[in-house]
Amino acid sequence: MALITALFPLKRAEAADEPVPAADALVKYAESLGKTGEAVTLGPDGLTIQGSTLKGSSVVRPSVALSRAAELYAEAAGETNSNKLLKRALDIWKLLNDPRSPVGFLRHYSQTKKSQNPAFATYCTVMLANCYCDQGDKASAETLLAPYLSESSSVESPAFAKATYAGYLLSDGEIDKAREIAQDVVEKVPRPDFSYEVSDAYTVALNVLAAVPYLSKAGSVTSTSNEAKILKDIEGNPRRYWQLAGIVYAAGDRQKAISYWDEYRKRFPTEETSRYAAMSAAKAYEELKKPDKAIEYYSGISVQYPDYPEGWQASLKAATLLNQSKRLKEALELLEKSSVNSRSAQGKASILAAQAQLLAQNQMLDESAEKYMGLLIKYGDQDAAKDAINSLRKIIPQVKKWKYFTQAIQNWLSGKFGRAGQVGGSQLNLSDASQMRRLVLSFYVENNDVNGGIAWLKALGMKSEEKERNWYIRDEAWLDSQIAQKTESNTAKASRQDISNAVKLGLSAWKIAPDTEEGLAGLKASGDLAARPGADKTSVRQFIKELENLRGGDSDAIIVEMLVPLYEIVGDQKSLKTIRESAQQ
Repeated sequence: MALITALFPLKRAEAADEPVPAADALVKYAESLGKTGEAVTLGPDGLTIQGSTLKGSSVVRPSVALSRAAELYAEAAGETNSNKLLKRALDIWKLLNDPRSPVGFLRHYSQTKKSQNPAFATYCTVMLANCYCDQGDKASAETLLAPYLSESSSVESPAFAKATYAGYLLSDGEIDKAREIAQDVVEKVPRPDFSYEVSDAYTVALNVLAAVPYLSKAGSVTSTSNEAKILKDIEGNPRRYWQLAGIVYAAGDRQKAISYWDEYRKRFPTEETSRYAAMSAAKAYEELKKPDKAIEYYSGISVQYPDYPEGWQASLKAATLLNQSKRLKEALELLEKSSVNSRSAQGKASILAAQAQLLAQNQMLDESAEKYMGLLIKYGDQDAAKDAINSLRKIIPQVKKWKYFTQAIQNWLSGKFGRAGQVGGSQLNLSDASQMRRLVLSFYVENNDVNGGIAWLKALGMKSEEKERNWYIRDEAWLDSQIAQKTESNTAKASRQDISNAVKLGLSAWKIAPDTEEGLAGLKASGDLAARPGADKTSVRQFIKELENLRGGDSDAIIVEMLVPLYEIVGDQKSLKTIRESAQQ
């Protein structure tokens, strides 16, 4: 599919005279939330669109907002027969990696608009074919476009379908047939002046012919005199370098592609596509096994585009390659500079996460913990911070300054939050606040200090409201269950008293937070400890009584399942028979 994508014209600036206020508002809203896959809270009041703004207290996923925006653009396109609005919708669906959703719109318009607006219907048909192609169904795509082969190429819309069909043939290896169709389009469609708005039909056909020399003789750049003239015609227009780079890259000539991307950047240094060209060139150097050149390109992008995502993304790439080349100091210095230069919270968070990961990989665990702590405290709402808590938990036992870091986050939680999750007027999700508290509780788990952890939790949650108190209770249950699980996984080294205490803690987790995952984890850990090989039967009987007292609730089946092996250990056949008869009924 890479070759077909490369054949299509450079994305052009859309005219500003076709607004769709509701869709525009949704796109702006989604962009403000960050990544399209980010999970956010869905509120009860609904989200409504008034004019060009959003109303309502609920928050929806960016991907949902974008999907709805794409539908609104597509509906507006159908009402106005606008290729530009339809392309806006298709660009969003492509961003969401969703080639299936537009199929219904495109199929409907390609049929219903045939008489009303044949040009728009043809455009829809071509886009529908591309959707099928993106799904791997090239046969259906070619079937859709085949009827256009008998139509005159001098008309733009059928010519566009023919040129696209030629691109499919080229990717299938049918070079001669692709060349014949593309030449017919180029000869009959009026040659555009190569301004920013160009003919889609002429451009796609020209790009097909430009690709032929790279594919006709195993990558050997040979051509007929006519193709050489066309190639020269394309090379003489700087805006075609983007297409040429994609074509020769898809054909395997990465070095030539880099030269085209570099030339494009020289001619249009401030355009959005120049950033993509720079990143593509750096990636191509990686694929050519030239890490020094890739590092040079990525480092340059980091300095050149500090205001854009490509800037900090390039710094992450360069740092990874430097680390692989055993140049950790340079990698960390580059990330530090990029963190200062980056102007976005997402960029700064991603760079801080990369620094922490590199330090951890190189066993600089105290330094890594410090970066992770800074990431959580400064940018805890960013995607880059999502794995920070788990990463910190993994290195807790080996971090020498962990007590210092724990105190820092305890102070931050107590001072910044006050009551669960309130940070300077903005509300942190209660489950996120709980995850932050559990990070501190991990320190108490490592040190078997359950009382210290509970005391801290109760002090922090003393003034909490009911919903918040429920989370503190679950955190307390989590603390109990974690210590019980830790003891259960290390029974060989645990004393009889340690095991007895752990059994009580596991039961405590269930009693204070029944029917929760935290409570269940504690209960199962207690059961495993009570039923361990060589367990004292008197202790087992005591545990059985505890479980029997817990029966009758929503989790009765789980408790019964735990009781069966315990009854077998103490030889209580009567209770076993009763349970089995109840199960049969």
